[in-house]
Amino acid sequence: MQRRAWSLKVLLPLALALVFGCADKSKSTLKPAASAQNVPGMPEAAKAQSNVATLVAEIGKWPGEKSVGKKVTPVHIVLENTGTQPILVRYRSFAIVAQDGSQKFAALPPFQITSDFVAPAVIAKSAPITPKWTAMGFELDPAYATLYRGIGVADEPLDFDNAYYNAYYPSIRETELPAGDAQKFVLPEGILNPGGRLDGYLLFEKVPKDQQTIMLNAALMSTAEDSPEIGRLSVPFTATKEKD
Repeated sequence: MQRRAWSLKVLLPLALALVFGCADKSKSTLKPAASAQNVPGMPEAAKAQSNVATLVAEIGKWPGEKSVGKKVTPVHIVLENTGTQPILVRYRSFAIVAQDGSQKFAALPPFQITSDFVAPAVIAKSAPITPKWTAMGFELDPAYATLYRGIGVADEPLDFDNAYYNAYYPSIRETELPAGDAQKFVLPEGILNPGGRLDGYLLFEKVPKDQQTIMLNAALMSTAEDSPEIGRLSVPFTATKEKD
């Protein structure tokens, strides 16, 4: 009797774990938080707006190879300049932050840039690239000029953040993303003029599944030499369970 009782004590919890483990096949995805502003026609997107700009964001959506989402966190964004000053579009201006501020996930540059020449320039094995992002009222950073055709380029080189590229480009290289896939969909850096609009993707460091609530933050910088911040937008997302 003692052996049987001991067996039941051991086997019953294991059986319950198997039953409930098999029954719960849900996974968590980041969806707009209850406090987020909804976007008509985009149920999985949320937005933030000010008198300077409007930012629409959708986390996890990626039109390229699915393996990308396993290595980094893709975010579909639409940025509109609704103010009167040009906005400097830089990867360093975007970040995903845990609600409690304990973790920060940076936007990753998909290109390597060298400053060995007279001005910074992208190092790309294949150019030009046919972009899958769209833009209106946007001027490319001259460092990207050789990559795209038919897109206006800013008159002067923009401030190049060598430290940022050195810190985060290796993360993209180490993930070994599909060749050219990220470069087609990810927005380049440049200037978004008043009335302008950008629609494309950014890739962030991988956000772990245990993150319950995060904020997508955008620091809006002007093109002035001292790059003063002219606004800040935050879009909240929370983990939601979905059935496989």
